[in-house]
Amino acid sequence: VVNTKIVIKRPNLKHITYAVLSILRCVFQKVVIQAVIDFAKEYMKNGKLLEMLKCKKVRWKTSKGNRTTKIRTIFGYITIPQFQIEWLDAKKVWHKMYIVRMILGIEKWKRIPEYTKRVFAMIGALAPYRVVMKILEIMSGVKVPIMDIWRSVQSVGKNIKFDIDRKSTRLNSSHIPLSRMPSSA
Repeated sequence: VVNTKIVIKRPNLKHITYAVLSILRCVFQKVVIQAVIDFAKEYMKNGKLLEMLKCKKVRWKTSKGNRTTKIRTIFGYITIPQFQIEWLDAKKVWHKMYIVRMILGIEKWKRIPEYTKRVFAMIGALAPYRVVMKILEIMSGVKVPIMDIWRSVQSVGKNIKFDIDRKSTRLNSSHIPLSRMPSSA
């Protein structure tokens, strides 16, 4: 339950939509935090955290989350408390580590997670970047800088692999093998 007051300026769908969008980030942030807490506890209990870290023993250092990490989502930036664990290596030395990003599958030091980049890139590939900015603002209530969209398109675009099917000579990607092509082709 979110304790945020919804302010509606006028009784029309546009203003009601903006009012709902204004609390989405807060709701999303609370859901992410709860999911991280629940999965961290479950992974500690069932040994999955041991597998992920490739270690023999793990224990909580802090489960309060006094430090935070900030990531961009399609709903804007969210701030998530960092939960720290200690893990024992093969030399019987304890190491400290924050586990929030690992549990969420987000690389260290990355401001924009891969999932968010893919969403920005997908929309960015379909429309001019200024239009994408407006679409994101209308759909999520967040103003995304044009450079974040551009960088996301560039980053995702670098990882796309274009494989050529050597058996097909058609430009329309019908993938008909050469031996089955009509003689008039």
